[in-house]
Amino acid sequence: MSRFTTQLPSYVDLSRNYELALVEFVYPNNFTNLRINDGARFRLLKQQCKKVTLPDYVPIAQTRDMERVAGVDTAVPAIDHLLSFVNKGLDESMKTVEVIKVNWKDNRVVISIKKGTQVVVSRDLANALGFKQKSDIYIDYSVRARNQLSYPKSVVKSPKWTIVVESETEEDIDSFLLLPRIYYSNMQEVMYEINSKLKSYADVAFSYNPFARITRVSFPSEYKHLVLSADLANLLGFTKDTEEEYVLNDPIYGAHRVNFDVNFNSILINCNLVESELIGGKMMPLLRSLDIEGAEQARSVREIFDFPYYKTLVVNQFGSIGIDITNEKNEHISFGDLALYVKLHFKRALEY
Repeated sequence: MSRFTTQLPSYVDLSRNYELALVEFVYPNNFTNLRINDGARFRLLKQQCKKVTLPDYVPIAQTRDMERVAGVDTAVPAIDHLLSFVNKGLDESMKTVEVIKVNWKDNRVVISIKKGTQVVVSRDLANALGFKQKSDIYIDYSVRARNQLSYPKSVVKSPKWTIVVESETEEDIDSFLLLPRIYYSNMQEVMYEINSKLKSYADVAFSYNPFARITRVSFPSEYKHLVLSADLANLLGFTKDTEEEYVLNDPIYGAHRVNFDVNFNSILINCNLVESELIGGKMMPLLRSLDIEGAEQARSVREIFDFPYYKTLVVNQFGSIGIDITNEKNEHISFGDLALYVKLHFKRALEY
């Protein structure tokens, strides 16, 4: 609780130029380190793989495509029949009209693939198609063969005529994790909480090196994106002072050392009875500000102000007092269910 109103037992009338100051403030030093929207999302990337192995020979009903191999008349596939065999062998979900086709104007093969797909062509088949290669070729974009086909006799006997098409499809999955708003005394507790939330995704793991104070996240390639909320990314050291979601595309180490202090530096205590002043671009009825440090363990902090700072009252007749406690970003601070103690002092203003 960081915003409350106290009802007074009777109505108070301070019509004669009074001032107000905070003289004592007791609060539990167990601020929540994380905000309510802290979490991570995943974007799942599924990979499909289809391998087409061509037979040594495909019968063709044209005599011009016949050759004498080892003294036997054997049908050898013409290039157009071979390509038809390849394209028909692929799953419909992986096809992009035709994966392999021939531009007969210049007798060159063109391999056309869609984004997120990789085609692996065996060396023998690549050479038969006009791609002069010493090894298998990996293609992840549309490409045109450098060499012309010697059609119709462009096919060479080989048991290694294979083409592999790897197709990637993206799918958003409901895997947003929400960290509870509790006090975390060390980074290991945060890691445990995150990983316990990710137990359905055992291959995704966060880890922390306490000596280097660096966080690492690892996840398999089928998870294309890992998205962290801005506050969580800042806390874990992947970013610094960002206000936007942070997207990780690969397993990565944090770029910054982890600072496990709470994610603010000051407590601002506001009261509805005093005059407002400009704080961070906004008018606020500030009573007192306190510099704070993160705690290693939960404990109460007592602040007694021997030299209180008095503010002029702008409300002279009241039956309640409202207190609003925020950080320097004008965000309310969560102290959980523990109690706060605020002691105020009213005095007559000096007249000169």
